[in-house]
Amino acid sequence: MLLFRTLLFLLVAVENGSFLWWSIHKPLVFDARKVCRRARKIKGHQIDVCRDMDMATALLNGAHMGIFECHHQLRYERWNCTTSRRSLDKMLLKDTQESAFVQALSSAGAVHKVSQMCSAGALRSCICQVQRAPPGNTSEDNQQSFKYTGCSDNVDFATLKARELFDVDLNGRAYGGIRAAVLNHNNEVGRKVVAETMRRVCKCHGLSGSCNMKTCIFRVRPFREIGLELREKYKQARSVTPGNDDPYSLWSETPLEQQPQTSADHSGHRRRSIPEHDLVYTDKSPNFCARDRTSGIISPRGRLCDPSASPDMGGCDYLCCGRGHELAATVVRETNCRCKFQWCCEVNCEICRNETEVFRCR
Repeated sequence: MLLFRTLLFLLVAVENGSFLWWSIHKPLVFDARKVCRRARKIKGHQIDVCRDMDMATALLNGAHMGIFECHHQLRYERWNCTTSRRSLDKMLLKDTQESAFVQALSSAGAVHKVSQMCSAGALRSCICQVQRAPPGNTSEDNQQSFKYTGCSDNVDFATLKARELFDVDLNGRAYGGIRAAVLNHNNEVGRKVVAETMRRVCKCHGLSGSCNMKTCIFRVRPFREIGLELREKYKQARSVTPGNDDPYSLWSETPLEQQPQTSADHSGHRRRSIPEHDLVYTDKSPNFCARDRTSGIISPRGRLCDPSASPDMGGCDYLCCGRGHELAATVVRETNCRCKFQWCCEVNCEICRNETEVFRCR
């Protein structure tokens, strides 16, 4: 409930020079009625989605699921997608690797939620997707007889609706700047991961379970797997700059010897368009060690850590920024142990006490 009160998605008019799913100095809004009231007021292109409040609510619930997944995926990082003291709100005001991750996860969550609700018949405006064989059949498809039928998760429809609600409309050039292009790009990366990682679920048909024929549908993968995929993209996110002729085009810069493609600029670097599956950012991330209320950076002081763990698994040296750690508590757990079966019919166990030391950053 606390997250629902503090993390709120607010659609802000592109015409007003703000962004689609957060606004300057305001908490994010996940309440569909507030979002759509704002969209109608500024006559944004999100009005079409808001004609169906059930759909808008499902999309926002999916985005909310993405925030929870962000917290899980970054639980061992110095910035862990916390909503404390409006840290997340403020982090989204810059285009860092962290904000790119949040954007992609939220968009992916919206597609994931709506596609499943469509196939379950939980939304009046959509149904399941009649899935045909995907392009480029695998060798397994050629060796066996498949029939793609039934009720697949409707990713195509969900992607369309998520794009309508969360993306900035660049066709009208209502909003200027690279940030609009970065937002749309990262949103699309999240949506593509959901669509391109769908799993095939089949049932066998044939005499005596021979499986001469399979009927198959496609389901989205568990969202935890989507989060893991996007976390890998987060680690490899690319820094970008706007195009010379079109501020809505994104280009990366790498040294000449590393990238023998496209033309060079005056700084001795080659500029290259961004692969559609890469997350992008324009602002360098801080180290998150020094507290900065304006930027939403909370000191790691008090964070739980593990002195014996590696940096990517909550190790104290990394998480505490080299400031040391201290014993916070000793947790005692009692469990049954050395159990013996006695005839008849009883199991007798001893009670074992296990002590675990819990450490926190200074």
